[in-house]
Amino acid sequence: CQVILECEEPYSKEVLLIVKKIQVDESRETFVLERTGGNITLDCLDMKDKATGNIQGLTIWRKNGELIVQNSTQLKLIRVDKDDSGVYHCLVSGHVTKNITLQVNHAPNIQTMQATVKQHPGYPVSMACKVSSLPVPLIRWYHVPKSKDDGDQTSLEAEKAPLEPSLVVASESVSIQLEGFKDGMVTSRLVLDNVTTDMYGDYSCNASNTLGKASSLLKLEYSPVPLVDEIGRASCRE
Repeated sequence: CQVILECEEPYSKEVLLIVKKIQVDESRETFVLERTGGNITLDCLDMKDKATGNIQGLTIWRKNGELIVQNSTQLKLIRVDKDDSGVYHCLVSGHVTKNITLQVNHAPNIQTMQATVKQHPGYPVSMACKVSSLPVPLIRWYHVPKSKDDGDQTSLEAEKAPLEPSLVVASESVSIQLEGFKDGMVTSRLVLDNVTTDMYGDYSCNASNTLGKASSLLKLEYSPVPLVDEIGRASCRE
């Protein structure tokens, strides 16, 4: 450790640092996987605890740090869904403790980060959707171009025949990014580096896994002035 003051000699002193290694009992860490709609019982005591004799006393359960009102060494969960996923911690009589991580498999659920995005031609923009899914989902983006208004008031047939969606494929100016899959959550971001007029219209974020599928609609609209997008890139080009 060294202290330096202006116009004075440095003052230093040796300090002994002892790092204590914490022993982690891996047998007290349990991972449980269950499907949506199933019933499950979490047991704070393992076979070793039960073999030592009758363990009695107050039992405290917590989920993700929040207290659960349940004074029993077993926690029964009925018809679980994705909201039941989390880390459950139990403590019995102050001397038996256990962490149980529960992950519930479920069909994808999508949240749009911003339903409507606007940008001026020639500038970058990004659209994103947040997907909750277990197992890991397959995510695809589709684009439905905005129909061209040619001023023909008699073109009713065009309205009856909507444009077909096309799969968005990554290229030099288009990229699809996945941001950190954790605890069943992942964000998919579609980035357009140089917006052109044919890019305006509806975009669909589609996610699927073995249990189902979901989709969410976003819109890219024209802006008369360049805008800074949500990932903070400059709104003007040199």
